[in-house]
Amino acid sequence: MSGGNGGERESIRTAVIITSKPDLFTPLIIDAGYDVTGLSDTAVNGERLAEHLRPDVLVIEHVLTGEQGWEALPNLRAASPDSLILLVVAEDWTPADPTAIGGLAVSSITNLQRLLAEGADVHGWIREEIAAGVVDRRSGRDRRDRQDWSAVGYEKRGRPDRRKHSG
Repeated sequence: MSGGNGGERESIRTAVIITSKPDLFTPLIIDAGYDVTGLSDTAVNGERLAEHLRPDVLVIEHVLTGEQGWEALPNLRAASPDSLILLVVAEDWTPADPTAIGGLAVSSITNLQRLLAEGADVHGWIREEIAAGVVDRRSGRDRRDRQDWSAVGYEKRGRPDRRKHSG
């Protein structure tokens, strides 16, 4: 099959979408020129679909029930190593350590909508983002706001108070 993009695509590209909002994501991915061959609302089921279907693109929402999108990335890569991965995140989210999630594109839903409105080749954009490997770091204040302070408190409770034992 030939695509409507000046014959650039020789066949329809396939996508597996892992999201809790299929009504939002599915039309966008179809508009981007993909045939949605699998849809899951959990990362675990998405991994099974990816392994079985081997799509061109895996679109995974960052916030899921159970395992979060970014937590599922290693298993998704193992399940379908040749698939491009697009992690869809909240507008202000970026990882504290961008190298920890390398090998994928990260976008907000608004940015994805903008790319489509501009007529961008989303598949090409995903490839460019992966090749660039650049993800902006969030600010230090944002990291502090999102810090899991309960874990820090737990670690402190497990150690003896050094002030009592000094000198």
